[in-house]
Amino acid sequence: MTDPQLTKKRRADFFTSILLLVLSVAMLAETLTFPMADSYGGVSNVWYVSPALFPLLVSGLLIVMALMLMVRAIRDGGMAEAIKGLPKTGQFLASENLHRLVVLIGIIAAFVYGLVPNIDFWIAAFAFLTVLITPFYIDDSRILRPLFGPFIIVSIIVFAVGRDPQTNGAILDGFVLAAAIIQNLIVALMSRNNALYFKKWRISMLSAVVTPLVLVPSFKFGLLVPLPVEGIVIDAMANVARVIGQLG
Repeated sequence: MTDPQLTKKRRADFFTSILLLVLSVAMLAETLTFPMADSYGGVSNVWYVSPALFPLLVSGLLIVMALMLMVRAIRDGGMAEAIKGLPKTGQFLASENLHRLVVLIGIIAAFVYGLVPNIDFWIAAFAFLTVLITPFYIDDSRILRPLFGPFIIVSIIVFAVGRDPQTNGAILDGFVLAAAIIQNLIVALMSRNNALYFKKWRISMLSAVVTPLVLVPSFKFGLLVPLPVEGIVIDAMANVARVIGQLG
C-alpha cells in the first residue's frame, strides 16, 4: 500500500473515530441512568449483577477503540488530511467514506434501539455482528446490500411489534434468527465463486457465532448479570446449564 492510499484510509478512520466516539459517549450517558443497585422483595442486589454492567462494558470498550482509532489516524496523517479536505464538502458528501459512516451509524442504531430491547440478546448480537463484520471485512459493496437493507427493515419491524406487550417473544426471536440465517446464506451463495471472499465469510460467521456464545454465558451464569432480553437461545442455555448442574 502506498502512502497516499494509507493517508486516504486514515482520513476515513479519523471521521469514523469521531462518530464512534460520539455514539459511544451517548450510549454511556444513557447507561449511567440505569440503577447500579436495587432491592427486589427485600433483597438488595449489588452492582455486579446490575443490568447496567454489560452496556457499561460495551460502551467503555467502544470509547477505548474509538480513541485508539483516532490516535492511529492522527499519527498517520489522517486528521491533517481531513482538515485539509474540509472545504471540499460536496466531494465528501458524495464519497464512499461518508456512505460507510452512515451505514455504520444505521447498523448500531438498529441494534441498540430495535433489537436489544425486544429480542433474545444472543440472537440480537449474532445478527448485529453478522452485518457489522461481513460486509466491511469482505469490503465489497455488492455484499453489503443484501445484509444492511434487510437488517434495518427487520429491526424496524421488531421495534414496532416489540412495543406491544401482547407480542409473542419466541416468535419474534425466531423471526430475527431466521432472517439472519437467510441473509448469510445469500452472502454465502454470492461468495461461493470467490475463494477469498468465501473464506472471509466463514471467518465472519465463526466470529458472529462464537463471540456472543462466549459473552452470554459469561455474564448470565458467571457474573450472574441479567441480560436485556432472555429468549429462546438463552433459555436453552439455561436448560443445558441446569441439566449439567444436576448431573454434577
